[in-house]
Amino acid sequence: MIRLLFLLLMVFSAPSAFAANYVCGQDLNGNGYNGDPGEYEACKAATINNSIPAATSCLVGYQMMPNGTCLKIEYVPQTTPCPAGSFEQGGRCLTVDQIQPTAYCPNGFVITGNSCTKVSWTSPTVSCPAGSFIQNGRCVTQAQLAPTKQCRGNFKMNAASGLCELVVGGQCFEVGGGFASDPHFYNAQPITNGLACLIRFTPDYICQAGVLSGNVCVVNQDNGPVTTNCPAGYIPENGQCKKVETTQHNYLCNMGTLKNGMCEVVTDAGPVRVACPPGYVSEGGQCKKTTQSPVQYSCTKGTLSGTNCVWNTTEQYCPIGVNSSCLANNGGSSCSPNPCVDIDKDTPVDDGNVTGDMLVDDGKKNSDGLCLDQMFIFNGRAQDCKMPGASNAFKDCCKSEGKAFSDDAGSLMSAAQTMSTVSHVYSAATEAYTAYNAAIQAGQTAAAAMNSGVAAAQNYMLVAFDPTTLAISIAVYVVMKYLMTACDQQSMETALMADSGFCHKVGTYCKKRIKIIGCVQKAQSYCCFNSKLARIIHEQGRPQLKTGINNWGTPEKPLCRGFTPEEFQSVDFGKVDLTEYISEVQKTATDEIQKNMSNITSEFLQQAN
Repeated sequence: MIRLLFLLLMVFSAPSAFAANYVCGQDLNGNGYNGDPGEYEACKAATINNSIPAATSCLVGYQMMPNGTCLKIEYVPQTTPCPAGSFEQGGRCLTVDQIQPTAYCPNGFVITGNSCTKVSWTSPTVSCPAGSFIQNGRCVTQAQLAPTKQCRGNFKMNAASGLCELVVGGQCFEVGGGFASDPHFYNAQPITNGLACLIRFTPDYICQAGVLSGNVCVVNQDNGPVTTNCPAGYIPENGQCKKVETTQHNYLCNMGTLKNGMCEVVTDAGPVRVACPPGYVSEGGQCKKTTQSPVQYSCTKGTLSGTNCVWNTTEQYCPIGVNSSCLANNGGSSCSPNPCVDIDKDTPVDDGNVTGDMLVDDGKKNSDGLCLDQMFIFNGRAQDCKMPGASNAFKDCCKSEGKAFSDDAGSLMSAAQTMSTVSHVYSAATEAYTAYNAAIQAGQTAAAAMNSGVAAAQNYMLVAFDPTTLAISIAVYVVMKYLMTACDQQSMETALMADSGFCHKVGTYCKKRIKIIGCVQKAQSYCCFNSKLARIIHEQGRPQLKTGINNWGTPEKPLCRGFTPEEFQSVDFGKVDLTEYISEVQKTATDEIQKNMSNITSEFLQQAN
C-alpha cells in the first residue's frame, strides 16, 4: 500500500509537458500530427556570442579622418617665403610686371584719339506728296481737261453722234474713195436712194492748255521741289547722307596676359625659401603640422574586447532534427529549422474539447421524482481519452488495460463503483501532490516532503474505502496503470468503459494545438453508456431512424443523447442482434472467473509491493 501511494506521488510530482516556456514540434513520420513520441520537445537554451564593431571617436581637438585615423592639424604663417614684391605658387616665387598693351581698331575703323571711328555715306531717298510724281527734281501733279471739238472744211458737227458730216452727190463707192485715206475718215453711208453719199469724219480735238493725250488734254502743275530723307543714324550733308560710328580700342598683349586694361607679365624669381618652425611643413603658403592620436573605442551594449563590443545572449533552439547540439556561436535557433514557440504568450488552444459533462440528468422533476422534461432512454455521455501526445508525456491513455466492469453482478465491478474508484484514486494522488508541494515550500527536504505526501494519500484512501477488498483492489490496480502513464481522470474512465464494451468510438480529433507548430495532442472521442446493452441498441437502432439521432455527430462534438420515447418505439428490435450481450451474460464458468481473478490479484500485489 505504501509503495502504491509513493507511485501516486511520483506521478503527480513529475513536470508537465507544457511546463517549459519554449516548445517546438516536427511531423517526423509525415502523418500530419506533431504529438507522436519524439515529435514534440521543450526547446533547449544555447549561449550565443554576439559581437559588433565598437563605436569610434577621437580625443578633444582631434578629427576623425575618412581612413579612420584621428588627426589634429595646426597652421602658422611662413616667415618671408619669397622676396618682397613676389608671391608663392607651386613652390616657386613669382613676380608680376604690368606693361601697356597695343591698341587696335576693328576692321573699317580708324584710330581717332582714344577711340576708333568709321564714316559711312549713302544717297538720300526722295519723295513727293501723294498724287504727284517726280520730274526733274520737282513734284508735279497732272489734271485732265476736255478738248474743244472742231470740224474741218465744209463738214458740220452732228451733236447727236458727235461726228462731222458732209453730203456729197453721187454714189458712195464713186465719191467715198477720195475721203477714205484721211485719218479722220469714219464711214460713208448712201442716202436718197443711193443718189447721194453721207461722209462722216471724226472731229479734230483742240487743247486750250496742256497737251492732248488721247481724247483728253493733260495739264502739268509744279508743286515744288522733292523732299529728301536719310536712313536712321544718318545725317544730310552736301546732298548725301553721312553716318559716324565710334567704338573703343581693342588691346593686344605681345607678352603676358591682359587683365584690367594692362598686360601682366609673370616672372619666375626662383624656388620658395621654406621657413617653417620645427615639425611644420610648407603647404599652400602656410606652415602645417599634423598630429595623430589613438582612436577611442566605446560600447553602448556589451563590453569592449579589442575593437569589438561583445556580449552573450541565450536563445532557444529546437532539439528535434538536430544531429549535434548547438554550439555557443552557432546562431541559436538557426541550428534547427523548427521554430521555438513561447507557450506563455502563444498559449495552446483547444481545437475541440469533449468534457464528458453533457446530457446530465438535470431536467425538471415533480415531488415524486418523475421527469417533467424530455425523457431519454439509454442516454449516453460524450467522453474522450488522450492518444500519445504532449499533454500526457506521449503515453497512450486509450490503451486497453483490461475490463473493470460488466453488465452483470459477476466478478467485475459495477460501472458506478468503478467510476467512484477512479475518482478516489485520482483525488488521493492530488492530495499527495498538494502535501508534497506544501512541505517543499516550508523548507523540508525532498525525503521528508515525500513522506508527507505519502501520509496524505494514505489517509485519504483509508477514509474513501477499504482497499483490501478484492474488487476495489482490482480497480485500483487498473486505474494505477493509467495514472502511472500521466493519464487524466476522464481518459481513465473512458478507456475503462471502452475496454468493457460500453462505448461507441466516434473518431479522432485534435484536442490541443500550438500556433506555428500544429496539433500536439489528439484524442479519441466516444459515446459511452451505462451498459453494453445500451451501446448495442444504439449502434443497431440509430441507422433505422430518420430523425437527428441517426448519426454520431463529429469527433469534436459527439451526438450521444438517448432515444426519445417516440424514437425508441420506432426501433425494430427484430433487427437488433444481441448475441454479444447474451454471450457476456451467460458466461458464468466459475473456474474461468477464479483463474482471471487470481492472475489479476497476483499482478496487482506485485505492483503494490
